[in-house]
Amino acid sequence: NRLEHYSLTDPRIKVVHFPSREDYIKILKSCNVFLSCARSEGWNLPLIEAMACGTPSIYSNCSGQLEFAEGKGIPVNVIGEKPTTAFTDEKYRMAVTTSEIPGNYYEPDFNHLSQQMRFSYEFYNQIKEKSLKEAKEIHDNFSWEKVGQIGYDTIMEFYKTHPYTAPKN
Repeated sequence: NRLEHYSLTDPRIKVVHFPSREDYIKILKSCNVFLSCARSEGWNLPLIEAMACGTPSIYSNCSGQLEFAEGKGIPVNVIGEKPTTAFTDEKYRMAVTTSEIPGNYYEPDFNHLSQQMRFSYEFYNQIKEKSLKEAKEIHDNFSWEKVGQIGYDTIMEFYKTHPYTAPKN
């Protein structure tokens, strides 16, 4: 609906709603570029999944996703923050008054986004090669096994300083 609202429909843009996991990964691997230039995004699981597939990825250079994306992919500069009350698109405000929307959102530099999109097109082969190398680093540092080990180590460290909380078994 948003693509239509902003007259951004094009037969080359494919909107896929809730594919199976297998189809989702096939789509990510077959894309030329993954674009995720959000104004507000947490850790951005779709971005790390695209990067893990070796797909060149354009993203907002901000927020929690920098934990894995910083220094990789194709970042887009952010020109600052705006209060959520500055959001003026009534159609997507979901009938909430501005006083009920707390916090700020990031404002991407859309001119830089345009430049990064053009860059990814003009230097695709080099970017694809770099993205495939970065995918290995994502796999090595952010696998479920690695994340599980970090969680386990964190819990064990907590038990050392708070032994009375440790399970008795």
